[in-house]
Amino acid sequence: MKTMRNLFLGLIVVQFSQANACVDLNNNDETLTVCTGDNAIVANMRTAESGDGVVVGVNPRTRKISVDFTNGSSRFGGIGTYNFYEATFGNGCYGGACVGDKGIRQNGNRVESGDGIIVGINPITEKVSINFSHGTSRFKGIGTYDLDEITIGKGCFAGVCVGDRAVRENGNAVESGDGVVVGINPSTGRVAIDFNQGTSRFRGIGTYYVDSITVGSYCVEYGPESTARYTMNKFEFYENFSK
Repeated sequence: MKTMRNLFLGLIVVQFSQANACVDLNNNDETLTVCTGDNAIVANMRTAESGDGVVVGVNPRTRKISVDFTNGSSRFGGIGTYNFYEATFGNGCYGGACVGDKGIRQNGNRVESGDGIIVGINPITEKVSINFSHGTSRFKGIGTYDLDEITIGKGCFAGVCVGDRAVRENGNAVESGDGVVVGINPSTGRVAIDFNQGTSRFRGIGTYYVDSITVGSYCVEYGPESTARYTMNKFEFYENFSK
């Protein structure tokens, strides 16, 4: 019995000695807790490509983290050490966007947008990482962007909801394109439309201001009487769609 008791106490000591190290990062009203074992995505500022891995070390004083890319999905390899603001992390929500949500990123001034899954968020830097390998567009790999550069694949804004059939006016041209709303950003007032699900010659995914589209039919979840459909800012969006 004494031997078993000593073994049990030994297991307890091992368990506590191997507890994950964590660091709390603060900026204004936002707090981010990062621990060893967390998933992390690091942006390569020179190539725009991001690499995913696991946090294997933290330094609370310098606010730096070490990431092991060995078992990640990107071409990054080995272990690297970075400032926390160079990374996003694989848990949590910010601005209505949550890890696991569908994310659509507008491609600069080009019409085409790329869709994928949000795999990282940093609420302090207001950055999100999207893995395009899970999407339908020609975009591939992982990219990290400002929250204002993306739309989120859920929810409603100003009477428009993800899943609605919508028509987008084509600038000064006569022809308009129809498709399905696949993303919304309540902070920028933009929506993303997938024209591959429409009947016009428009193809791909495009991102536009909500005032430049019309709605043809409502999604199943939120009808015309739903108060959530008329969400008007990011705070209401978070309350309605991030639970």
